[in-house]
Amino acid sequence: MIVPVSYATTSAAVAAVKADLLSQGFTGTVQLGKQFVKQHRDPTQASGGVTGSVLCVPLGRSLLQAPRLTGGNPRPTFTKSQALEIHCWSQAAGFAGFTTQYEADLTAAEMLTAAVLRSFEIFIPGAKRGGQSEVTDAGENIQGVEIVTTIAIDLELPDTTYQVATGAVFNPNYGMEFPDGQTDSGSDQF
Repeated sequence: MIVPVSYATTSAAVAAVKADLLSQGFTGTVQLGKQFVKQHRDPTQASGGVTGSVLCVPLGRSLLQAPRLTGGNPRPTFTKSQALEIHCWSQAAGFAGFTTQYEADLTAAEMLTAAVLRSFEIFIPGAKRGGQSEVTDAGENIQGVEIVTTIAIDLELPDTTYQVATGAVFNPNYGMEFPDGQTDSGSDQF
């Protein structure tokens, strides 16, 4: 059974992706915010194996549309389509099996990008709406290769007035879970 999943904030969505990457064995950093752009391009942890980092940067104005999910109490009032720029930087420790270090780094960055996009696609609604993907010019990185990809994710904005007033937790298409553990679909009200 597929249970509808919804995130109200970008940080919650990125945290879900980070947890999935950690479960796959990724040991690099996953950060949110433009302030980390220069930081992740100059790594200091160049130990053996492949090193890498992922950075998600929210972009521009978000498109508001009708709610993607129905039901629930509080109901979602809008679905916000949040554009994200995803930076996947990677560096291979050596280039055994590759002609050059650049080729090894590019392959590692492509594999990391694929893993990140897979996590977004599985866990975050709307992530299939993508933009462009490009390799950052070599002069901008101290080491390694960076691939920058743009996607959009859906964030549900619930009617939080009721949620805050009652202490209930929003479960899309299901209802409310109150602090005492009771659940209510909202269908029997009024």
